[in-house]
Amino acid sequence: MRKKRLLFYGTLLLVIVAVAGVGLFRLIEYAIQQANPLETAFEQAANESQVPLALLKAVAYSETRFDMHNLQGNTVGPGAYGIMNVVNSKKTPDPMGRAAKALGISPLKIKTDAATNIRAGAVLLKEYALQLSPKKTLPTSLNGWRGAVALYEGARYSYVVNLYVTTVYKAIQNGFKVQTASGETIELAAQPVNTQSLTNSELPALAKMPAGCTTQDTQNNQVDYPGAVNCILNPAQHDCDKVPGTNAPCNYFPDTRPKDFDISQVVIHDIEGNAARALSAFLNPDSTAASHYIVGSDGTVYQVIHDHDVAFHAANLWYNQHSIGIEHEGYATSGNVWYTSATYQASAKLTAYLAQKYNIPLEHDHIVAHGTVQAPTLSGIPNHVDPGQYWQWDYYLNLIHQQGVAYPQTPANKHLLSLHLPANAPFDTSNFFYLYNSPKLDADNLLPQVANSTDTTDETNTVEAATSYYYLDKKPDEHGFGIMMYQIWYGESSNAHKNPSDQFMHARLAWLAVPEGLASEGQGIAVKLHSTDGKPIPISGSPKTNTATTDYHIGDAPDGAIFVSAYSVPGDKTVSQWYEINYNHRQAWVPDSAVEIVS
Repeated sequence: MRKKRLLFYGTLLLVIVAVAGVGLFRLIEYAIQQANPLETAFEQAANESQVPLALLKAVAYSETRFDMHNLQGNTVGPGAYGIMNVVNSKKTPDPMGRAAKALGISPLKIKTDAATNIRAGAVLLKEYALQLSPKKTLPTSLNGWRGAVALYEGARYSYVVNLYVTTVYKAIQNGFKVQTASGETIELAAQPVNTQSLTNSELPALAKMPAGCTTQDTQNNQVDYPGAVNCILNPAQHDCDKVPGTNAPCNYFPDTRPKDFDISQVVIHDIEGNAARALSAFLNPDSTAASHYIVGSDGTVYQVIHDHDVAFHAANLWYNQHSIGIEHEGYATSGNVWYTSATYQASAKLTAYLAQKYNIPLEHDHIVAHGTVQAPTLSGIPNHVDPGQYWQWDYYLNLIHQQGVAYPQTPANKHLLSLHLPANAPFDTSNFFYLYNSPKLDADNLLPQVANSTDTTDETNTVEAATSYYYLDKKPDEHGFGIMMYQIWYGESSNAHKNPSDQFMHARLAWLAVPEGLASEGQGIAVKLHSTDGKPIPISGSPKTNTATTDYHIGDAPDGAIFVSAYSVPGDKTVSQWYEINYNHRQAWVPDSAVEIVS
């Protein structure tokens, strides 16, 4: 910190010397703007729009925790961009289009420039406030903006509208202090405001909205998890067998699991947004996506789809059929400020309940990240990357264990490597471990990413904590930094940056860097792959045999490559058994005909 301060004051002195003719006040103002660009942007947007500064900050805090997430948008519902999560919709009305027109700029600038994004959010809030005012005047108090905040979220259900408004106003009531990705600190002092549900006078449309969720469970449509808020989707609107029209959008397949499909996994997601945004999307059939549960940062659990039904959450049909999906408030890029103790505690209790109910083993091969689920086919690679590097897997699995779920009693193997973060690791500790071309810890020696090197969510040259890999050799890094390098087989999209490019993966030997004390003997079985025809062994994204229309091969591995397998599943058609393997950052599948168990 002292070095940063010295650098700042040194830079400021150079500015003073260079522009000595400018008044001291202007110099100080300039320095503050350079040191606090977001703070300045919020102040300027508030002055320009006459929207209260506290409200602008609270909306940004509730939406993104000041995460710009450029050009990524939400994973649920229409794209929502930037610090203010400005919605860009192909349908009318399009909030981003209206804001761009009002500001005389392009939508692209709203998506990519933080200050412009804040201005766009302010313009929309002002527009909504004037829309609700009979005299077309702006509110004179913070509480008077509650209706405008409700319209900003755009929900069509009263529960979701009230959830969003109370979330924003509780942020004002409690205050906050957040450090952004750039290192800037954004603060809001606590102040008294109304955090109760909206009245019809604040938002006249509220009286006509369906509820969407209820805290009062009913016998006719009970939640499966005791204490969850009942947001179970209406089958007539969301059940793919019941919605009108053959190709009408829907959110889940009805089923009688575990009778038809065993439930063997829990998939951990982040929303890329807050709970209100997720509920809005899942309650909309056009999103064609939904998860069974949502966990809020305050620990509230919402159930959206019954356990026995197949939700569209993992972007891989086999995993959807055999798993339960849990969404969590937050973003992969800033999970360290979203995944709270309340999040982990509530989610762990829910997963413990599911693990005991459906006999799901307590380890990371069955309680998986969305980011460890492989795309089923080559066209879907890469699959999603949530919940990202800040989800603390060892901490989370231990919380589940504390709920009475036993760890599996499987023998450890000295050539199986499992990676672990320290038990007391801060929530901003990354759980990603990086791979290198040789046992030399050097940035230029890193395996190349498929995305650009600034994308912190890219998983293509990393492995995740609490996952096991087979290593063939180990040695200290060549620079002597005290890092142990382990040689493992790893699936790499080696043609991703070539012309023509493709994402097909080829297993190769790479070196995994592990700091001292973070490795232990892993669990699972080691499987050596054997080719029956002299060609590389095909690796599949799902445990399914190819059909005339679908090719599940997403990669290959040479004869003799060794991976870790945590479990196998019954085969189909010409395959009697499929073995799961930790192939790259993600799971993948090989047929038993290509597998030799390594003792």
